[in-house]
Amino acid sequence: MASAVSTSTESPRPAPRVGAVTHVEWLCADLQAAQAFLQRWLGWEFTAFGANFLEHAPAAGPRIGLLQAGTGDAPVRPAQAACRAYLGTDALEALLEQAAALGAEVSCPPRRIDGYGHYARVQVPGGPQIGLFSRGSPPAV
Repeated sequence: MASAVSTSTESPRPAPRVGAVTHVEWLCADLQAAQAFLQRWLGWEFTAFGANFLEHAPAAGPRIGLLQAGTGDAPVRPAQAACRAYLGTDALEALLEQAAALGAEVSCPPRRIDGYGHYARVQVPGGPQIGLFSRGSPPAV
C-alpha cells in the first residue's frame, strides 16, 4: 500500500503564510431584508459596491459582505455556500431577545460548551444564520 507521506530528499518549501481573516461574505436570499435587519439589530451601516453587494466595515475585525444569491458567481441558494460566523458578545440573552422582537428566528437557543463558553444562532430574515458566542456566565434559558 502506498504511503501518502512524501519521502523526498528535496528541501521542504516553506508553508505559505496566511494572515487574519480579512472579510466574511454572507450570501443572502433577500439582500435588502438582511441589510435592514442587521442595521436595526446591530446598528451596522453598509456601503454598496454595485447593485448586489454590501459591505460593513467595523472599527476592528474582519469586514462583513452581503452578497445577493444568484448574482455574479454567487450560487442561487445560499445553503450551497454556507458559512457560519460567530459574533463575540457579553450580552447573549439580550441580543437573542432583541433579534426575536425584530422578527428573526432564534434557530439555535443558547447552548453550553463546558470549559469554553455559550453559543446561540439567529436566522437573519432574508440572510444568513449568524452565531453569537459568549465566554461569560450562562444565559438564562
